[in-house]
Amino acid sequence: MKQVGNYIDYESSNELFILQNVEDVARELIDNVYILREGAFHHQVISFLLYNSPETFTEVVDNIFSRNFDFLISILRIFDLKFNHPETFFDFISASVRTNEHFNKLVKLLRKVKREPMLDKLLISLMINPDFNSFNKKTELKGLVEDFGWSLISLMHAKQLHQFMGNAGLIDVKFSDVSGAFHSIEESAVTYLVNHRMYAFNRKSFYNIVSGSGFLDASSDEVLNRPWSFLKDNDLTKISEYAQDEINAFVEQIFLKSKDDVDAVVYMLKNNELSVKLKKRIISELDFSIHNDFCIFPEDENMSEREILELYDLMFAHDKVSPSWIALSEYASMDCDQDVLQKYIARHAEHLSLCEPANSVVVSNNMYKKVICNENIASATQKLILQPLVVDYSVIDETIPIDTLKLLIGEQKINLSIDVYTHIKSIFDASDRIIELLSFLFFKKTQELVLNAGYYFDAEDELFPELIVETLSNNEISVDVRLFLFNKFSDSIDQSIMRKIQLSYAFMEEISKSRASDEVKLILITSYIKNSSPKRFELISFLGRLDNRDIQKVLTNKAQLTLRTELGDVLNELLKALKSKKFISNFDWIDDDKFLIKTSTES
Repeated sequence: MKQVGNYIDYESSNELFILQNVEDVARELIDNVYILREGAFHHQVISFLLYNSPETFTEVVDNIFSRNFDFLISILRIFDLKFNHPETFFDFISASVRTNEHFNKLVKLLRKVKREPMLDKLLISLMINPDFNSFNKKTELKGLVEDFGWSLISLMHAKQLHQFMGNAGLIDVKFSDVSGAFHSIEESAVTYLVNHRMYAFNRKSFYNIVSGSGFLDASSDEVLNRPWSFLKDNDLTKISEYAQDEINAFVEQIFLKSKDDVDAVVYMLKNNELSVKLKKRIISELDFSIHNDFCIFPEDENMSEREILELYDLMFAHDKVSPSWIALSEYASMDCDQDVLQKYIARHAEHLSLCEPANSVVVSNNMYKKVICNENIASATQKLILQPLVVDYSVIDETIPIDTLKLLIGEQKINLSIDVYTHIKSIFDASDRIIELLSFLFFKKTQELVLNAGYYFDAEDELFPELIVETLSNNEISVDVRLFLFNKFSDSIDQSIMRKIQLSYAFMEEISKSRASDEVKLILITSYIKNSSPKRFELISFLGRLDNRDIQKVLTNKAQLTLRTELGDVLNELLKALKSKKFISNFDWIDDDKFLIKTSTES
């Protein structure tokens, strides 16, 4: 009493004195009006007043709270240290905080002072205050509780936990650092969190929440590698429903770092509530592959048509769709990225060539336009992917490159028929390339060519002259077929066209044996001389089969020769050709039917 009367400070009072009869001391302090002096703020006196003299306690607390922050924090530390029972500090704070002013002052103190054990208890005390709901700045505790985190739980007993969690829920506290549930108080806290959705999604907390929900034996790999599948497989409905409602947070914090099953991936990609940005990250970052039914983005008010197409483009760009003709056809039917499409085909051409039986996949219009007509797809790749395809000639239009159409013909995807021939002629203008293409078409199906030759070589058709020349000059077509065509249509071929035919030795040999007139044979022998490097014995053989055997002497006589013939123009062209190749020295055309020829022995 004497020391208090002499204004001893609260620090010395608490440090130097242990009271034997607290009640008597307290009464005497009150009677002598010393109770508000600093030295009277002794922890034993405060404890006595707390439980036995509420009016005086309130008066003392008001005095303490009227002082500055340094005083308040200092005396709270002493009380926390000196109170005989841990519960006394909690009771002290609860009883002290009767007004918004006191509450706000402690909140400010919590925000200002660096964290220490006493502040944990102070924060808990504020959170479990019976009048919590009446304080006007209670929401300011949300950030403090979240910052102090899960370690607060172990400082409470069951009754405090229930009140704490209930009030934490009122201010929307989300715990982000949930640790292992090793004690009953923590297990109860996890159950409360799950039931009331009071946690934020992150890998560490997620595992501990799942573990604390009855799966203590589950390893972190089991839970974190298959987070969505684990929830569904084990009927953790409350957690999975919360994850669904907070799908963007769940995916960004948990799912994107997992190796979950493809079914879980598809579920996420189909989820209308998941942002486009996160769907793109799933496609780009996770390892999965969807088979056939990859159309997983239905029309969605949250996504534009362009965004949906971008997702499909991304799936094919990152090989998230197993190569198949079903998937490729579906993708081609969209307004897809052509560059993505062609690169996908290039990467998987071999698989696509083998994944379906030959001639079993019908090419749609979209496939035709985007795959068949795509000049940026290498010819080797095109050849591979054509194997299982069926291409109806009716889809062919003027947009197809000639080389591609030739490839289709070469791979027997387009075969010669009257309908095919008519269709091809109808869509292309006459040109050297179309003539070459039709000749190639004839070469691939000579049986059909012979059967309907009269249709394919119509003398009235503007293409006839060039087409018959190209075909008869095509050494890939057998000599027998060309000889058949020559014999059938030679009467319709005028001399100017006939001179353009380029003959192989074998074909010329057969024509020289044929029933063709000397005039026709001489024209073709002349063409043969001009377009090849003939041997003398070959020409002697050819000329020896003419009806006019004298013409052969041009090459067999060793001196000057006079030759008469009615085929003056034709013979004149032959002699020019022979002279140019030095088979004869010179010649003179004396009159209409007479030639003077100086022969040569050069071979």
